[in-house]
Amino acid sequence: MEVVPGIHRIRDPFLKNVYLVLDGGPILIDTGLPGSGSVIMSHLRSLGMSKGGLKAIVLTHSHVDHMGSARKIAAATGAEVWAHHLDAPRIEGVMPDGGYGTSLETLTHALTRMRKARVDRRLSEGDRIECLGGLVVLHTPGHTEGSICLYQQEKGILFSGDTIQYSWGRIRMPMSMFCHDSAVVRRSMEKISSLDFEYMLSGEGSPLLGGAGDRVRQYLQQLRGF
Repeated sequence: MEVVPGIHRIRDPFLKNVYLVLDGGPILIDTGLPGSGSVIMSHLRSLGMSKGGLKAIVLTHSHVDHMGSARKIAAATGAEVWAHHLDAPRIEGVMPDGGYGTSLETLTHALTRMRKARVDRRLSEGDRIECLGGLVVLHTPGHTEGSICLYQQEKGILFSGDTIQYSWGRIRMPMSMFCHDSAVVRRSMEKISSLDFEYMLSGEGSPLLGGAGDRVRQYLQQLRGF
């Protein structure tokens, strides 16, 4: 389903959002949980994409509900996998020194290792992805250390991953139990609130198609107690 011109939303069987950018791509943003590959590949084939037709898979972070089908889709399409350099080791199944901060994060990592994928390009703040006229990588840590958002200023589009979510008509933060550091998530949200964007395409819930930047700023004002 096309949600913004040149961008399709694919709902995986577990109701996670995967986005296919056709404008200047094609590039896939996130891959849902393990078991989502068949649905995603069916959508790609419906658009006439054959092996070699997908340029890259960009992962917004290392949690298994976003990278769980990356290896399968990369193998089927020949696409490279791109992710922030701080999350790349986790996606590749390597536990960083010191591990995670909570037992839940450690369990999440164990699940991720079962579906590990090779990261071909390690992204950093300010990197530019050549689609949609240029998608800029924003490092927005907190949910994971290497969480990213992708921003297109001229078109007013933000792919927010799980850093900011929109569901049931409301902006919300990710649940603290699934975050590496909730205080850092708040700082990342403040960073995002300084941007101008109309459309927010999040990994959870529904796309917010209009006035998204203002809605995020209003939400943050409420959190500050204004």
